[in-house]
Amino acid sequence: AADIVALVIGNNEYQREEDKLDTPVNDAQLMKRTLEALPGGADVKLLIDATKEDIQIALNALKVRAQGARLALVFYSGHGMDGQPDGYVSEDTFLLPVDASIQM
Repeated sequence: AADIVALVIGNNEYQREEDKLDTPVNDAQLMKRTLEALPGGADVKLLIDATKEDIQIALNALKVRAQGARLALVFYSGHGMDGQPDGYVSEDTFLLPVDASIQM
């Protein structure tokens, strides 16, 4: 395994037009380039406009990729919320996938 493994997520394209964002994808792409430019580089998986399923699969894969690594990192840029969004079983702080139902 690489010394540094990372999952980098940038979510712009949420379901409702008013929830769409302009900068998270750029943030994620910049973080990927930054991590890969570190001495020794990094093993970076980039997700753009990730669904809940995409994120769950990538987090499970990160567990495998992180075995033997010195550092495992998750970077997220997109909507987040406190509470209990539709489809989730508990109240907490959430990083929202693009297919989340955002209730304001």
